[in-house]
Amino acid sequence: MKAVADFVHARGLLFGIYASPGEATCAQNGGSYPGRTGSRGHEIQDAQTFARWGVDYVKYDWCGPPADVDELVDSFTIMRDALRATGRPILYSINPNSGTVIPPNRYDSFTGVATMTRVSQDLVPAWGAIDAYDTSLGIVDALANAAGPGFRCTPQPGFFCDYDMLVAGAPQVAGIDLPPLNTAESRAQLALWAEWGSPLIAGNDLTHMPEDIRALLINRDLLAIDQDSLRASATALAGSGGTIWTRPLGDGSTAIVIVNRDDVAQPFRAAFSALGLPKARRFDVLDVFSGQRSVQQLTYRTSLAAHDARLLRVRAIGDQ
Repeated sequence: MKAVADFVHARGLLFGIYASPGEATCAQNGGSYPGRTGSRGHEIQDAQTFARWGVDYVKYDWCGPPADVDELVDSFTIMRDALRATGRPILYSINPNSGTVIPPNRYDSFTGVATMTRVSQDLVPAWGAIDAYDTSLGIVDALANAAGPGFRCTPQPGFFCDYDMLVAGAPQVAGIDLPPLNTAESRAQLALWAEWGSPLIAGNDLTHMPEDIRALLINRDLLAIDQDSLRASATALAGSGGTIWTRPLGDGSTAIVIVNRDDVAQPFRAAFSALGLPKARRFDVLDVFSGQRSVQQLTYRTSLAAHDARLLRVRAIGDQ
């Protein structure tokens, strides 16, 4: 494994590994792989091995029987302490959702336990869930969960709410071949994930990447919103059904996402004041995907293709 890590590092990438706090991983529990290589009872040994191999990222998946949040916190904390004791900086990513159900208002319980915590079931490269993968979420399902009653995950310095990997450009999950997201749907995922401040981990094949996916992944304005230093939470606009999100940014501007959930194109029109902006005569508007900047008055108008999204960075200017 050290040789694999060296190969990955030589290409400017980071090396991640998958483990579980139980006796077996999810795949082993499901019968897909033999053995029982979970970390229970030998967390220190595994953490030291990961560090010796040069691991940069540990994904720690519960994969166990139903448990309450306190039990999960205790179990995940054991590996946290073991990783810290190695002295190697390792990003620690946990998923408490596999095998159990986390109340939507309890994700903040994992603050300080891990660098990032998953806040949903597995995401698939589809607009909606698919029957062949019964616990899956599509993009629109993830949106509904985040906008749902009682959902709470508060990003903080050193703690990130993980809405799962990016599936833009990924043709399958768990061995199930799917038609990839189209460009509009890929924009919608990137817009929402950036607005939510989620870690952006590419789930596609980096060696065969369409140019439209590459352009999304390296969009500096999008990355700046995702990684904004204020670490503020995004808020779904009341009455929008989760299709409009606002988030204050560290420079005083506001990030706004507008999503068209419908299967046909839709016009959109709203006063900036209704989008959470302060009263002003003019607004400086950056369309993150097109790169176009404009000065607009009072009302924002656009048209969205089916399953598409706008990601805007808006600042009030001029006299009130």
